[in-house]
Amino acid sequence: MLAIGIGTTLGLLVRRTVAAMAATAVTGVVVLFALEHVRGALWPTVVAQRSDITAEPAPDGAWILNGGLLDTTGRRVPESSECYASTDYGQCLAGKGITGRWTEFHPASHFWPLQWTQTGLCLAASAALIALCFWWTRHRLT
Repeated sequence: MLAIGIGTTLGLLVRRTVAAMAATAVTGVVVLFALEHVRGALWPTVVAQRSDITAEPAPDGAWILNGGLLDTTGRRVPESSECYASTDYGQCLAGKGITGRWTEFHPASHFWPLQWTQTGLCLAASAALIALCFWWTRHRLT
């Protein structure tokens, strides 16, 4: 629906068929990438912490957005690239005062709320573009 609204609006504004089709394709791809980029922020995320360095704190089936390490005070610390080459990764991290992991994620139960929120955004944008088309057409006829 959004792509139809984009194409119709660009067709009215550009008034050249092939140019409007090309602009619609480019705009559609940009909108898809933009929606992919903001999808994780459409619904509140869950942050979990775990005192085990090797295990991921997120449940199975979760959409993991961000994560990292925790020190002994519970502060987030950057990954230690030195420990990747170590033979005992956990021992190396413990030696640097890292005691746990944190993960920001959307659990599987957030799937449909995220889908409905994104659908609402697309429908609102479609309605706005269709309203613009009606206004533009009436404005040009008078």
